[in-house]
Parts: sequence; structure tokens; C-alpha cells
Amino acid sequence: MAESVTLDTRSGVLIEAIVRVLQSAFRPMRVMKGGSEGKNTTIRRSDIDLVVVLNEFNHKCIREYCATARSALDAEGSMTTIQRTQTDKFMKLLIRKGTDQRDVDFLFTGDPDKNCFDNPPWSYSCYRTLEQVDHVKQKKARFPRLHEVILQCKIWMDNLKSPVLVSGYYIELLCIKAFEDHGNSNITLGTVLDQIVQLRIYEMICPVTNNPVAVATRYHECLWAQAKSYIE
Repeated sequence: MAESVTLDTRSGVLIEAIVRVLQSAFRPMRVMKGGSEGKNTTIRRSDIDLVVVLNEFNHKCIREYCATARSALDAEGSMTTIQRTQTDKFMKLLIRKGTDQRDVDFLFTGDPDKNCFDNPPWSYSCYRTLEQVDHVKQKKARFPRLHEVILQCKIWMDNLKSPVLVSGYYIELLCIKAFEDHGNSNITLGTVLDQIVQLRIYEMICPVTNNPVAVATRYHECLWAQAKSYIE
């Protein structure tokens, strides 16, 4: 039985507070919830993915955007931030507000039809977040049990004795494949994991961008062994 995964109201308040700060600091075209949050497939330790779509986006300034965002969040007064990761592509912060705290990924992009700075294609990949969210939601509408199985699979991955870093989107696409291959009836967590054991599927293709969504090679054998152990 999958554990309860509904976000409490504090997390909703936290997201709203972060978005207000981003809107004030950047005056963006929009701020989008991506990842598991946008698809309503979060579990207890899921990150929040926020995509900030800027009017005049320059990929060379992503580190500057990240620094501006963190400074604005710290200046807001009711939140504290701890930097987890920062690269030329995104920033991850642990953000605390009152008794609530979440890891938040900040991704900055722009409208690819308004490319004034010769930005490379990769810098616009998160612009299509809403299409990815809609794709998963459409599949959940088609297969009523898909949502439940996605959550069960994410919780199983999260509780592995030997942790394996697997993206939530890979899990969602792997579950969708199981339902599309076998139909809606009798699909279980075991059915999904059997695709890893029997077919060794460690890479899925995003249907929106056609980019690979893969498990790092160093985790393949560990994931295979633990999936096999569950099935047996």
C-alpha cells in the first residue's frame, strides 16, 4: 500500500512565498511548477522544481540569475536558504520557512521564439515543462491506476537499502510504458520493475523533447539486483 503523499498546506504556502519573491525580483513572463510537483506525483522527499521564464533570457547569465534569486529570498525575511548545488544550468537550495523545509531546484529559461542572445537549444529544454506535465496527466487520465503505481514505484526507489539516484521522470515514463504495453488491468510495482530485470531498461525517451531520461551507468547493476530481489 502506498503511503500518503499529499503535500501539506505548509508546502503550498512555501511555494507561493518563493514564487512571489521570484516575480518581484525578475518580473518574469511566468514561473512554472515542473517535475513531480507539477504532475502531482510527489512523495515525502520530492524536490520542488520551479522554472522561471524570463523576458530577456541569456544562458550566459544563469549563475547571475541564481545569485539574484538567492539574495532576494534571503532578503524576504521569513525564509532561510542553504545552497545544495549550483551549476551553469541550475541551482538547488534547501529553503526553510517556519517549520517547513524543502529542496528547491531553480531553472531559468526564456521563450525560444524570442532568442535574442543566440542561446543553445539545451537552455530551452525546461521551457517545455508544461507539455511534459500535461503528457503525464493525460496518461493518468487514460490509465486510472497509473497514479497509484507511480507513487508506489517512487516510494520503493526512495527506500532502497543501497540508494540509487533515479529521476522521478524516468520512473513516471517507465510506469507509463508498463501500462501502454500491458493495459490497465493487473499492473503492479512488480510489473514495472520486471522491465528493468527482464529488459534492462535504464533509459526512456521524453516524448516532448525526444531527449533521453536515463539512469547513470554506475547504478545499473545495483538497481537491477534490487529490482530482481523485489520480484523474487
